[in-house]
Amino acid sequence: MNLVSRVIESSYFDLLRRPALSLAIALNVLAFGLFKYLNSPWRKLPPGPVGYPIIGSTHRFFDSSWLLEECPKFGEVVYLNVAGQPAILLNTQKAATALLDRRSTNYSGRPRMIVANELMCDGKFLILEPFNDRLRRKRRAIHEGFNKSASMSFHGTLAEDAVRLAVSLEHDPKAFRKYYYTFSCSVVLAVTYDLPLLGRPEDDTLLSRIEAFAARAKETTAPGAHYVELLPWMKHLPEWMAKWKRDALITHRETTSFFLELMEDVETRMKQGLARSCLMSTMIQEQDRSQLSRDEIA
Repeated sequence: MNLVSRVIESSYFDLLRRPALSLAIALNVLAFGLFKYLNSPWRKLPPGPVGYPIIGSTHRFFDSSWLLEECPKFGEVVYLNVAGQPAILLNTQKAATALLDRRSTNYSGRPRMIVANELMCDGKFLILEPFNDRLRRKRRAIHEGFNKSASMSFHGTLAEDAVRLAVSLEHDPKAFRKYYYTFSCSVVLAVTYDLPLLGRPEDDTLLSRIEAFAARAKETTAPGAHYVELLPWMKHLPEWMAKWKRDALITHRETTSFFLELMEDVETRMKQGLARSCLMSTMIQEQDRSQLSRDEIA
């Protein structure tokens, strides 16, 4: 320690004896700091309110009256610091169209969803997954299952669902909302798992489990549903301290088991020669080429 102190002291007095060198170092440090400041991405942010330390403008982000009345005064595009998480607000249709439609390639990223994606789905929820190599492989595999030639194999299934819808509407036209909902669910299940809704007892169970997962996903993706989305470090809290984390992990185990069961059901029918063409059968057949795991396919 004494040696280090003597070296530092010697360097300090050496700089004092050479003011030109000291000035040159100071100017270089100042120039570097100015360069970093001028090129900082934070200087290029849209206008927005000045926030408080730590929480930023979190209180304004959840204040609907401020968002509707005061926020537009800052301009078409407004920046908010929500407890360290950047948020961009688009106040006009013109700004939304310009950024999300015409420049969609530049702004096609997805926000991090800790509860809905990382905890409930192990980071594999297709519609919430960030753009990465795995997502590209998934999209290619889905395209194989839904391309023009593959879609033609669904015509028979879709025709059967359309006939069932027409018969139901003829029987009770006033219940059209219920029938259209059942029809849309049946179409999705038919082209995905070859499981159209035919009024069987097991159909109600299947539909209720899917609806429960959809409701849970909707709940967890709602703005402000969980503080962990604003304070990501909370993800590492032990389960006994965070009920929201326990619930999310329970949902993950249940839904993983459920969707793997659907996949295994398709596999069983494929081996028996009873499965019609569907997205899942195509993805199972193309698993080696797509380089997706069973969990990722399910």
